[in-house]
Amino acid sequence: MANFGGASRYAPVGFSIGNKGYIGCGFNASSNFNDIWEYDPVSNLWTQKASVTSGRAAAVSFVIGNKAYVCMGVGSTFYNDLQEYNPITNMWVNKTPMPAAGRYGGFAFAVNGKGYVGGGNPGSGTNPCLNDFYEYDPANDSWATKSNFPGNPRYGMAGFSIGTAGYAGLGLNESFGVQFYDDLFEYTPATNTWQQKANLAGIGRNYPTCFTINNEGYLCGGENFVALNDFYKYNPVTNSWSQLVNFGGGIRWAAAGFSIGNKGYMGMGNDFAVLYNDFWEYAPVVSIPETQTQNNISIVYSNNFIELIFLHLEPSKPTFKLFTSNGVEIFSQSIKTKTFKIPKQKFRNGVYLYTVSKNNFLITSGKLAFVN
Repeated sequence: MANFGGASRYAPVGFSIGNKGYIGCGFNASSNFNDIWEYDPVSNLWTQKASVTSGRAAAVSFVIGNKAYVCMGVGSTFYNDLQEYNPITNMWVNKTPMPAAGRYGGFAFAVNGKGYVGGGNPGSGTNPCLNDFYEYDPANDSWATKSNFPGNPRYGMAGFSIGTAGYAGLGLNESFGVQFYDDLFEYTPATNTWQQKANLAGIGRNYPTCFTINNEGYLCGGENFVALNDFYKYNPVTNSWSQLVNFGGGIRWAAAGFSIGNKGYMGMGNDFAVLYNDFWEYAPVVSIPETQTQNNISIVYSNNFIELIFLHLEPSKPTFKLFTSNGVEIFSQSIKTKTFKIPKQKFRNGVYLYTVSKNNFLITSGKLAFVN
């Protein structure tokens, strides 16, 4: 993906509206930014948009309908303001501030047309953190106090929403020693209640990057004395975490992320030595059944091979060919028996096209999914 259009930074905000993504604000060790950039995944281009009113880092954001909201953050002060962005007019409008102390490193999500924010740090790292929690209603530009986040007060938290529930957890509290958290809590707005869920499968951390794809939550990186690059998926149906392949951009914390359609995006961040402006796209692997049958071929997926069992193979030896999704031939072999094995490690993960033919006559064709 094209590198972020602005300067390298960490602790920016990230959100998506429709089929566009947005990243902005953040800090680069000398300046707090207030710029906002729009990403178009079709053209793979960044375009600078209207800036928020004040530079800040470690703010939070949520999206309701076709408008985005940025709240909290630290810059020249600790902010409690709320700003609304309209991508059609490319304008920011100040809304009613959050009815609580300014802070940074909290969490936010949106559910059923309302925004929710909470937690965070109102001062330096050793000051008491917060676990208060608030609901914003854009219909009347008003706030309501809700049940406190039930975990210990903290900052550098994770927050995302799935369906009719919001999720918050992880983070750091330095009030009494250093405590990194790995817990997760689910909030149900209909009953104004929290319920503890399965802990992250990895170590506790602060400032991870989160996004949601297909009703599952994704969490990447963060910091626990060292920057991290491990990557996890949360399934709310099974209440379980699964570890995925590590983030390809290396270790980092306080990066920005968002999702568009069935893809996630992540970039920027800090590894304690380098500030980044790179940008990465993640596409979940589609679940493939262990066995399926198509075009008189039984296809069996195992750990090391894709096995093709030809139910009706002619005596003459046909040729099997494998192609990339854009039609480039990458593999060809004569089929001598009814069982034909393809080593999965020879090919990158992805969906490929295959043909079985004899003397340029197509016998059958289909698709194969390689998942190593």
